[in-house]
Amino acid sequence: MAKPEDKKNGIPDSAPAAIKPPKAELLKKITTKLVMGDRVTVVDVKDGPIHLYGVIGICTGSKVGESQYGAWIGFTGQFEATRYKDGARFVAPIAFIPEPASSMMAGALDRAAKNNQEPSLQFAFIIGAKKSTAAIGFEYTVEPVLQASQNDALQALRDQIAPRLLQKD
Repeated sequence: MAKPEDKKNGIPDSAPAAIKPPKAELLKKITTKLVMGDRVTVVDVKDGPIHLYGVIGICTGSKVGESQYGAWIGFTGQFEATRYKDGARFVAPIAFIPEPASSMMAGALDRAAKNNQEPSLQFAFIIGAKKSTAAIGFEYTVEPVLQASQNDALQALRDQIAPRLLQKD
């Protein structure tokens, strides 16, 4: 006997509900200002360092430029940020990561290009803020959660199938 179906969508009543991923807002770019929504101020760090958001990603390139604030570097690829105060998630194809992490990531991409490798870098950071003597009274912090690593998909495939290719029947 056929199971009764939900008339609304044709799914059997006994079918498990699909797991819905947490919703994420699509942004043009991930920046501290866009992720945090409000401006971080010295008042936020008066009691000590704070964690603002986490950012993970697969970086496949970079863009550089100049603005009224000086030189900038933005990374291209797939990125996701999660704001700690409310769990809001954001995804974007471009991410701006505070120093010193951005210089280290740019260096890794440059090394990959010089070695004729496909540039692809996986990373995860906690972005925070702490008091400082800077004019604004604080500075951003970057704490690695995952050791940034090259992501060579072809090499991973080679490593996976190499034993089979070397086996004799």
